[in-house]
Amino acid sequence: MADVNDAVRTRQIAGAARRVAVVGIRPDSLTDRAATFVPAALAADGVAIVPVPMPPGEATSYLGAAPVSLADLARGPRVDAVVIFKRPADLPPAASIIACAPGAVWLQSGIRRPEWEAEVAAAGIPVVADRCIKVDRAAAKAARL
Repeated sequence: MADVNDAVRTRQIAGAARRVAVVGIRPDSLTDRAATFVPAALAADGVAIVPVPMPPGEATSYLGAAPVSLADLARGPRVDAVVIFKRPADLPPAASIIACAPGAVWLQSGIRRPEWEAEVAAAGIPVVADRCIKVDRAAAKAARL
């Protein structure tokens, strides 16, 4: 199982991410929402953001990038991580995330669904759950990981 709970490992994953898909990203105008300000902070730190809004159609651009679907993401260039901002009950099917073959899957703070996490981890994809990638990335930079 590739479930990641170690703080050092989560910081390594966060610090190494250069291209990240954000599932559940919110429109740029909703600046008080974590699904907006966390991807904006990553982008400001040089991370390429691939927006995957759910539901689709909320906006035509997120942080200057056109939105894609999970199916598009699976066909496109590989991402270092898929960061998910969806309630546990609203997570996309694990198979659709596995098909994207990301370097890691990151469930943001407050998001846990153990059976879903286990399915993704069983496919050999590291899963970080209930942590903030923005916080761990800042910690990684501070520790120079």
